[in-house]
Amino acid sequence: MSDDEAKIQNEEEALQEDAAPPPQQQQQQPQQRAVMAPLPLDWTRMNECDADASAKDNMPIYHPWDVTAIDPTETYLAVVGTHGQKITRMGSDLSKRVSPQLTELILRSHLIRTMEGIAGMEHLEHLELYDNMVDELRELDGGGGKGKGEGGGEGGGLPGRKLR
Repeated sequence: MSDDEAKIQNEEEALQEDAAPPPQQQQQQPQQRAVMAPLPLDWTRMNECDADASAKDNMPIYHPWDVTAIDPTETYLAVVGTHGQKITRMGSDLSKRVSPQLTELILRSHLIRTMEGIAGMEHLEHLELYDNMVDELRELDGGGGKGKGEGGGEGGGLPGRKLR
């Protein structure tokens, strides 16, 4: 074998050694496994109840501030409930926990039954409660219920407030 052939063979052997570690090194490397945190799926059992309690009494209460951090300086708040944690109450003091300049409030895909806590939101222009369980519209007039509706007369429409 010539010097050139021996040199090439030595280089190929060195490359093969670098490519695959010896079997003893392969055994020493710990195996890594992904561990997923448990999903907060207690909302899936909302209709289950004890014999002595109604489903409504058995429902856990989650407010917007329980499922996300609220920045009191932001004019936009959106919390979408498709990631597992569902808001069940808006909270009567919601207007005190958000910016006084809040213009958009989106609480989509939750288990909200009652509109509350928006009476003090004077700058609110967009309220989205899509895919919730709201029975009636409340607090759209600032709390008094005596404002003019969209038709210009007393009552009817959205009393005292015009949302986009």
